[in-house]
Amino acid sequence: MTALSPFQPALMADVELSQPLRLVPCESGRDLTRYERAIVLVRLHTHPLGVVEIPRRPADLTPADLADDIWRSLAREAVAHLRLDGWREAMEPPIEGYATSSTPACIARRSHVLKNAPFVSVIVPTHERADQLRACLGSILALRYPHYEVIVVDNTPRTAATEEAVKGFMAGATVPITYLREPHRGASAARNCGLRSAAGELVAFADDDVIVDPQWLAAISEAFEVTHDVGCVTGPVLPLHFDTPAQAWMEQFAEFRTGFTREVFDLRQHRSRRPLYPYNPGVFGSGGSMAFRKAALQEVGGFDTALGPATPARSGEELAAFLAVVLAGHRLVFEPGALVRHAEVLDYRALRRRAYAYGVGLSAYLTKTLVDHPRLLADLAAKSPYAAYLMLSSRSPKHARRSSDFPLELNAVELRGILTGPLAYLLGRVSRRIKAKRRTAAASE
Repeated sequence: MTALSPFQPALMADVELSQPLRLVPCESGRDLTRYERAIVLVRLHTHPLGVVEIPRRPADLTPADLADDIWRSLAREAVAHLRLDGWREAMEPPIEGYATSSTPACIARRSHVLKNAPFVSVIVPTHERADQLRACLGSILALRYPHYEVIVVDNTPRTAATEEAVKGFMAGATVPITYLREPHRGASAARNCGLRSAAGELVAFADDDVIVDPQWLAAISEAFEVTHDVGCVTGPVLPLHFDTPAQAWMEQFAEFRTGFTREVFDLRQHRSRRPLYPYNPGVFGSGGSMAFRKAALQEVGGFDTALGPATPARSGEELAAFLAVVLAGHRLVFEPGALVRHAEVLDYRALRRRAYAYGVGLSAYLTKTLVDHPRLLADLAAKSPYAAYLMLSSRSPKHARRSSDFPLELNAVELRGILTGPLAYLLGRVSRRIKAKRRTAAASE
């Protein structure tokens, strides 16, 4: 496979095909003249169909150009969606949009789900990032969903900035907002704190640096109803900005779940054909957009506090939770409509740290899986040669999708992290046990 071209900044934008075509930047105030291309999320009746790269200057893009580029890339997806909605008219590049006087079937289905919408607890763990948190909370409070609460968990705060930011939203909010403090460091501890206080049948988790789509909870709620015994729903995570090479390399490096087709995963009839299933990172989605049936997450013990940020393992807590829910016999649904955008702007130094953390977290989460389920050792061992091929061979799918300017150093950094992961997880377990003993001793005094 030919390597991708070197990086060019791109305008991140949306297009809705049910309306006359126009490019809508994901962030207002963007200067269109500074971009030579656009990366466009294409929707139909609010449902994502896919992402199209438009190799033209956004400032000069006409509706006809936009229609042609979208049709060339996503005609099959658009036609399939329209037919499921009962559309029988001629289909062509949608310059004027696919307008209809009747309610599309997909909207009717979602409306039916929302009439009986379950109460959802949205949990946001955060640590000293008040400005990012404000943007995140603003998007959460704009959700088009009838019944939910917001729980912000301030993890080991050093200042009152987070509390003040949350209280700034409380006064005028029509949605219940709760502020909690979690004294033990780590995203896992913060998420578990929110889980203990959650009143919802479903619990959805949003990182403090994401902007959630207005339909996020509606899509999550709908996905929990697509089949029986759904324990977890994940969704796509797209960048809000695409302005630095490090952001492009991050998209190529991390094995985020891609594609805009709903998929169901379990250990029975919905097994993926991917060679490393169910252990491969990214097959189920990522922690940037995830929700659980509260009872299912409690059944597997919540998030492992020996994994994740602020632990020696650095990450891997979401992967472990996804796999634990599936191993417990539940189903996981990847839902394209459960979309969030990641607002972080990476530089190379941050990307390098992230590569190492992902490597550590990957093998740490697999170590946890073996500690909890030793019967899986033979299965993991049988799949390890292919895992080594993915990591080490320049011809593997993992490396083939990277651009010609991708820094090879990141491969070595990730591999060093992978070799460190098992020890990191064991150290995290020891640290967790010591802290638990200290808490018990303090409580008995």
